[in-house]
Amino acid sequence: MASSAQSIEKGHGRLTKRSCRVSQILHGYSDFPGLHQVLEVTRETTYLKTGRTTRELHYAVTSLSPQVAVASQLMVLLRQHWAIENKNFHVRDDSWREDRQVRRSARAAFALHLLTALALNLLRAPSNLWLPTDSLPARAEIVAYHCAVCASALFGSS
Repeated sequence: MASSAQSIEKGHGRLTKRSCRVSQILHGYSDFPGLHQVLEVTRETTYLKTGRTTRELHYAVTSLSPQVAVASQLMVLLRQHWAIENKNFHVRDDSWREDRQVRRSARAAFALHLLTALALNLLRAPSNLWLPTDSLPARAEIVAYHCAVCASALFGSS
């Protein structure tokens, strides 16, 4: 028994069509633990300015049974997964350049990872220092400015 779902979104100068086909044909056939469904996800993106279209095909497996999640629900779950990726790891990699840092000690790397997580959580929290619409880099600049002002007041200007 197979099911499918589609979605179309327009934003950021792109038109994105997503389709998801789901099958339970491998349930009980494969030795993969907990395998209930396999997914084939197609994303076709048209860039409205240039008209260029790209097409990507991805496969996934899930332990969720068809009674728990059908194709449309699995599409939502996949999008939520990538939202986490973009909100956390993308920020760590691009803005904080965490993956470009070389640490000779596993303890130092882990400590830096924890400090980065703490800093991101603090920057995402509400504060009277910034507006809810301020970006993370803008919030980090505000904190850096306030730290510089405090240090100057405490230790004098250098």
